[in-house]
Amino acid sequence: MLFDRARSISSLSDAYESTIIEKGLRSDPHQKNVVAKLEHFHDRLQRYQPREPSILDKVFGGKKRTGGPKGVYLYGTVGTGKTMLMDMFYQNADGEKKLRTHFNSFMLDVHARIHEVKKTVPKHQRHNKSNPFDPIAPVATKSARTRGSYALMNFRFV
Repeated sequence: MLFDRARSISSLSDAYESTIIEKGLRSDPHQKNVVAKLEHFHDRLQRYQPREPSILDKVFGGKKRTGGPKGVYLYGTVGTGKTMLMDMFYQNADGEKKLRTHFNSFMLDVHARIHEVKKTVPKHQRHNKSNPFDPIAPVATKSARTRGSYALMNFRFV
């Protein structure tokens, strides 16, 4: 753990400064910039109130639900503090509906849940194949209900 949660930390900036002092680390301007972006993202998450579609929206296909705040993508070379900052953000994030995991583990779980949904789709009578169906929407909806925030680590572009 990077810092003691029992201490009163009013912001991610406070947590960062406290960690720098406690661990004897060097303050880094780039890390401070990332902390500011993470705080801004946290504020947007706190204020976000999803709008449920009204009955008229459902009947007439009106306004679709707008997405939540866009996330923050951290990247950089080894040893630049990405994991430290992500851990600070996660530990300071409110709520129980959050998950911190590695990207590969997350995708394995998503694919397993997609497979389970596909097994429930009736088979076409002639071809013994599933009827055309997009399983991603129900999996994403359930994921959003069970976990409001995801902290995915070690995402790689190849």
